[in-house]
This record gives sequence, C-alpha cells and structure tokens, in this order.
Amino acid sequence: MLLISGLIIGAASSLLGLGGGLLIIPLLIQGLNQEPRRVITTSALFVAINCAVATAGYSIAGKVAWSILLIAGPVGVLAARLGARVSRRLPQRLLSFILTGVLTPLIIIRMLLLTLG
Repeated sequence: MLLISGLIIGAASSLLGLGGGLLIIPLLIQGLNQEPRRVITTSALFVAINCAVATAGYSIAGKVAWSILLIAGPVGVLAARLGARVSRRLPQRLLSFILTGVLTPLIIIRMLLLTLG
C-alpha cells in the first residue's frame, strides 16, 4: 500500500503542483494510524525529496520563477521553523484534528475552486 500510495502521491503532486504533504498526511494519520508528530516529519522529508526532483525537471525546462523563489523561500523556511515549534506544544489529538479534519478539507476545496473557477 505504501509503495502504490507513494507513486500516486508523487505523480499527483508533481503534475498538479501541490505539496505531497497534503495527500500523505491523511494517509499516514488515518490510513496507517501513525502519530501526528511523526507524520509531520515524515511528510516534510517526503515533500522535500519530491520537490527537489520536480524542481530539477521544471528548472531544466526553464519553468522556475527564481525571483519568486528567492523571496518566498526564506520566508517559508522561517514559517516552517515556527510551525515546528508550535506543533511540539500541541496535544497529539488536537494536532491530528487540525491536520486531517481542518486543513486538508480546506485545501482540497480551495484547489477545486481554483480549478473550476
């Protein structure tokens, strides 16, 4: 199941330009019963590897907006550090609810609205 899920998530995130974490977090928490803090770190590494591979391909094709990356990249790193600190302080059940019950549906709805609208 993990191998097939990884293939599907990797392909979908590269094709659609969305973070693989959006797809892998609910799978790991709900489908494989993993604890949220472990899922966050696993997802972060999964996304980093997937993004590096996708970015290399898009870069070769000349489709990377480096000026945006130079501004957004450092801000994203700072936000990630802040998020890691906050997540360590939250109870596991609350973290699980936020990740799978709130953020994932909101992001999916937003992606659908952007695609359809």
